Amino acid sequence: DQAYDPAGTNVNFVEVPADPTHPWPVRTYERGVEDETYSCGTGVTAVALAASQRGAASPVRLSTPGGLLEVSFEQQPHGGFTNVWLSGPAVRVFGGEIA
Repeated sequence: DQAYDPAGTNVNFVEVPADPTHPWPVRTYERGVEDETYSCGTGVTAVALAASQRGAASPVRLSTPGGLLEVSFEQQPHGGFTNVWLSGPAVRVFGGEIA
C-alpha cells in the first residue's frame, strides 16, 4: 500500500486472553528488520494501555517471543495515562565487530 511507502510500518498482532489477568500474547513485525522481532517495547506498551480498555488492570503482563514483559501505569480520570513503565528481560542476541 502506498500509504506506508517508503518507510513501511510496524505491526503488532495481539491475542485477547479469555481472562484479562493472564498474559496477553503479542507478536511484532518490524519495519527495517522486515521480519518478526522478539519484542517491541513501544508495541507492547500500546497493547497494555489498550488492554486496560478491555478490563486489564495495571500491571498488564504480555507474552512475546522474547519473553514475558510487564507494563504498569496509572490511568487518569480524563482517560490519559501517567507513570507508564515497561519491565522485562534484556538479553544480548547479537554481537559484532567493525574492523
